[in-house]
Amino acid sequence: AAQFRDLSFEEFKNEVASVQSSPQVRNFDDVVSRASSVFDALAPSTLYYVSDLQSKTSTPRESSADSLLSIYIVPVQSGIESNIYIDSCWFNSPSRLSLQPDELNVRVRNAGGKNIENLSVKLTLNGVQRSVGTTNISAKSFEDVVLNFTNATNGLQLAEVSIQDYPITYDDHYYLSFNLANAINILSVNGQSASNAAAKLYDSESNFTVTQVSDGALDYSVLSTTDLVVLNEVSNFSSGMIQELMKFISSGGSLLFIPAEKPDLNSTNELLLAMGAEKLANADSSKLNVEGVNLKSKVFKNVFTQWEDRIDLPSVNKHFSTETRTTASSERLLTLGNGGSLLSSYRKDKGNCYVLSAPLRDNWTNFHRHALFVPAFYNIALNSVTNGISSEVIGSDELILISSRLENSETLEISNSENNGSFIPERVARAEGNGVFVHNQIKTDGHYLLQSEKGDTLQPLSFNFNRAESDMNFLTAEEFAQIARDLGIPNFEIVEGDTESLADKVQELHDGKQLWRLFLVLALLCLLFETVLIRIL
Repeated sequence: AAQFRDLSFEEFKNEVASVQSSPQVRNFDDVVSRASSVFDALAPSTLYYVSDLQSKTSTPRESSADSLLSIYIVPVQSGIESNIYIDSCWFNSPSRLSLQPDELNVRVRNAGGKNIENLSVKLTLNGVQRSVGTTNISAKSFEDVVLNFTNATNGLQLAEVSIQDYPITYDDHYYLSFNLANAINILSVNGQSASNAAAKLYDSESNFTVTQVSDGALDYSVLSTTDLVVLNEVSNFSSGMIQELMKFISSGGSLLFIPAEKPDLNSTNELLLAMGAEKLANADSSKLNVEGVNLKSKVFKNVFTQWEDRIDLPSVNKHFSTETRTTASSERLLTLGNGGSLLSSYRKDKGNCYVLSAPLRDNWTNFHRHALFVPAFYNIALNSVTNGISSEVIGSDELILISSRLENSETLEISNSENNGSFIPERVARAEGNGVFVHNQIKTDGHYLLQSEKGDTLQPLSFNFNRAESDMNFLTAEEFAQIARDLGIPNFEIVEGDTESLADKVQELHDGKQLWRLFLVLALLCLLFETVLIRIL
């Protein structure tokens, strides 16, 4: 019951009978803090904490109890010592494309004391089973299972990963969802007589839709449907163009900058500074080799099956030197022998920026003819699309970002097709973007849809029960007491026993030790002794 008022015994029994299970997870400190805030701060109060003392939720972390609050810990046996559950799921790549092979990583934990063999892990996508894997898991351990599948056609993708375990079943399902695009939209803005190396590569891939325009004919309205903008040897940038490009980047777009041979450094550096990138200086005619590849970056991760020290790498005949301006959001992807960079990446708001220090021309570099060119530019394009994978935890009440562009006044709705339930979430605007809070209105795990006022589906939302109570590690009463003493928690006592003795102990704690029977017997004995003395005397 969420209310706090004095109850008669009958009212109390009715309230207890009406209590239902909840997806909310409250740890010991939360309960004590809540009790302290509800009770009269100036009056002695009593809290009975009835729990199986599961370690993740019942371990005290801080001494927040009031000295006037007496805490009685009543341990109960859970009766369950084993549990297998799906801990988490993730993709290695942020982008998904329709009709392309993919793999989903699933972490499954065995919280019990026995080894598990041949556990089946299933993936269902839009109601159709798409992949099955099996795994063996040692006691008190976990295994990561890779489920291979082919993405369906474009649109909403509602995924469910499941196992079979008993008797705890709430954590046997894991829900996630995302939007799937047919292709990645690439806009190549070309300067006069620009090289076509980048556009030629992208145009050869069926996963990419490439539009080419000259820098003087750019229609800014197309940026809203573009994933990656390639600034291909544009020599001059107007303030209006810079402003529109920054809006595009800030809203989550990606930009690839390829310098012109003879750029206007003032306007070019104005754009680069706005992007958070290093400014271009004069051209350096030193012939240099690339001597470092950032294998941890998203662009080159998994490109090499095995790295060799003498591997052939791109070179430059000349390049633009830069004014060093290293920031926390910058990465050097291809480092030259003089410490400069051939290719760098920068994170700006919600978008990504990539900067080359040389045009893709033979008299400048051989990068566009090197084997690294294809995976580098391919991965830049792939990483320009984030499919907005949704996998929320019920009760966490964290901000859920909205990927669609919306009017500030538009009212949104979250609905569940399974039970036809719906509610209006709170809309907020933050630095990281527009989003919603659900404020504990989600009670059941599964798939939900975020919809506009017109009823259009903006994006799928998937919710999972909190896994905090899935772990089967428990504290003993002695372990709990020791932790509480170490933290200096005042006025706590462990109350143990079977159901009948517990009732007597609780009654005794409430009323004090009842000694009237003893005093009555003593009084009768005294009277008897007095009578005997009188007769003797």
